[in-house]
Amino acid sequence: MHIVTKHLIMPVLLFGLLLGVSTAPSFAQTIDINDPGTSDPYHPALVQYRVGYYFQLQGDHERAIEEFTAVIEAFPNWDGGYSARGDSYAALGRYELAITDYDEALDLTPGFVSVLYMRGRAYVATGEIELAGEDYASATQQAPSYALPYWGMGDLAYEQGDLTAAFVFYQQYIAITITPPDVEVIARVSTLEVILSAGDA
Repeated sequence: MHIVTKHLIMPVLLFGLLLGVSTAPSFAQTIDINDPGTSDPYHPALVQYRVGYYFQLQGDHERAIEEFTAVIEAFPNWDGGYSARGDSYAALGRYELAITDYDEALDLTPGFVSVLYMRGRAYVATGEIELAGEDYASATQQAPSYALPYWGMGDLAYEQGDLTAAFVFYQQYIAITITPPDVEVIARVSTLEVILSAGDA
């Protein structure tokens, strides 16, 4: 499920090295992006995609949105443009627009699990907690080794007062994440462990 096309990842890495920026994925769309349908890695729209990704890394999401919009116009049936623009909308707090783009990406690729996670986060931000939970659960069912939805499910359980479930979900996230676990999650797990142990005493 976690696929990055060879046509995209190498130019992204080279572009990042040339510009002296980190190429570590900062947004969900880099995890399982699909083939846009061209064998030319230097197609103008893909160059714009990489430029948009660079603007994301720099925190210039308005510029990123401009680039990703041009990508969508060139490749309207490619999920990558929608998921990328959705991430920038979400970063700006424009969650309804982000959800619309995530919907488009998922209509094109229902198994795009990182978009399910990101849409779940956007739903949390708009107060649609039940929909967020459904997206997180769907993501874990389709890709059990994808860590971030477990973090999201832990947060939902914690906010709802289900501390045991929160503890379990956070532990799952920590166990399978491929990057260092979030320090706030680790701290919360330590606190929950004390609370739950006291309850068992």
